[in-house]
Amino acid sequence: MAGGLGSGNRRGGFGGGGAPLLEGALLGSMMSHGMGGGSGPRKAIQMNQNYNYPVVALKGLTEYQPHDYQFTIEERSLFDISKYPKGIKILNGDISEDAAKNQAKTLVDELQSQKAHAQYHMIQQISSEEDLSDTELLHVPIWFARYNHKGNKIVLILDGNSGNVINSTGL
Repeated sequence: MAGGLGSGNRRGGFGGGGAPLLEGALLGSMMSHGMGGGSGPRKAIQMNQNYNYPVVALKGLTEYQPHDYQFTIEERSLFDISKYPKGIKILNGDISEDAAKNQAKTLVDELQSQKAHAQYHMIQQISSEEDLSDTELLHVPIWFARYNHKGNKIVLILDGNSGNVINSTGL
């Protein structure tokens, strides 16, 4: 089970319609003259991104947190337990909406920093601002498949609606 934050004014969706989960603004400065003592001119860069950011809503499974994965909201369907084999383990989220917001903010800060460092060679300062207003905790189906192959533990995390791989370990 994963929880995500989506737009609160759209019922039954995961943000959908292009509405942002988090608006991350990355502000920073960059030295344009290499490593020359910092006396060169500085350039301020602003990067604006909108995210529908998923948060793993089970404390015991946060190590499988996906990074930069976007759910396909348009193709989602309602969860129907009768469609699954009896005895299958169904887990509900155990993270509060406030905790999910804080976790999403932290993860988006990290993602913005990674994107800035991939784009610019030297960054002197980074400031990230997120707009978490009008958010809602929603649950989406996530499947965890665990395998042992020749002594290696392999875990696949799958989007229960699309069947796409969200994350994997051990491959």
